[in-house]
Amino acid sequence: MPDKALLRATGVISNNTVKLEANLIDLDYGEVSNVREFALGIKKILRNHEAKVAKSSILVMLRYIQSLIFRFRWIKTKVSLSRAGFEVNQHWKNPESSDVPIDVIIVVVEKDLITLPEVIESLRLRILHPIENIYIVSPKSEKIACLCDEYKCTNIDEDDVLNLKKSDINFKVTGKDYFGLDRSGWIFQQLLKLSSDTVSDQDHILIVDADTIFTSPQVFIRDNKWIFNLSDERHRPYHNTNKKLTNRSTFDVSFISHHILFNRNVLQQIKSGLSKKFGLEWEQCILSALDRSIACPFSEYEFYGNYVMNEVAKENFIFEYWENKSFSRARWPELEYLKRQAYKRYKTISFHQHL
Repeated sequence: MPDKALLRATGVISNNTVKLEANLIDLDYGEVSNVREFALGIKKILRNHEAKVAKSSILVMLRYIQSLIFRFRWIKTKVSLSRAGFEVNQHWKNPESSDVPIDVIIVVVEKDLITLPEVIESLRLRILHPIENIYIVSPKSEKIACLCDEYKCTNIDEDDVLNLKKSDINFKVTGKDYFGLDRSGWIFQQLLKLSSDTVSDQDHILIVDADTIFTSPQVFIRDNKWIFNLSDERHRPYHNTNKKLTNRSTFDVSFISHHILFNRNVLQQIKSGLSKKFGLEWEQCILSALDRSIACPFSEYEFYGNYVMNEVAKENFIFEYWENKSFSRARWPELEYLKRQAYKRYKTISFHQHL
């Protein structure tokens, strides 16, 4: 097994150190036929280099093994979905353009100004739908307003979208982990996304996180079917909250792909159904169902996706694997290189700032 087939990301050896030119993104899944072969390759690397080099190699190895676990899990998920009668598509790399118009909504704050220009440009380059409008929903900010003017987007004041403000939410974690942490803003931005039908008058609205860049061509409607990207996330509290709100089954899949296509009518049905069931404004229905002992009790993506799986006929949508690669913000200076490497290998790349 040649060295380049062991790890394409091994790097350049200089002064007894290894500079990783890339980590997992440079691994070609087809080059390693099984885990045992990969482990033997890692042992060879560890024998050939000193401890500092070995540390980097181990890190790459762990990331690769994690990716294998995710791939095997996706295979299992794909089989389960197919057996249940859902359509799963594996061939996403050369999509045909769609003539279905969409609007895009991105909820941002000033800290997102680093990534936002790249996100906007990637949408216009990679999304193969006519994009009628890109709405940037944010607090009042001269910096954000100037960026919207420069990139020909429409800036929407977040206070004009909902019937409540961030300060009305007052969500502070009561549990031991993250005790006292204020998550009001995190919940607020999810409610803003669920209000996208009040911002856009399009039938189809693409919601995109402000730190996620599209690196390959994509469509979200094919043959009049919506396309949902399923991710590797598994966070049980999201599903617990969904069950409280709907009393419906939740599926062992995740819609947290950092973007999602909302259908206007479905979104309105969800919210009107909540209000009818609980006798409250839909926002209050969600807020009252949250487990305040944990920092992450709700996901708008999981909520919408599970509703669709339960309430919408299966022939109206298709599932695909999300094909996302996440990086720390420390990798931002390498963006151009990472985008080139990700083209037609990953659909998106993300630069998150987590808790």
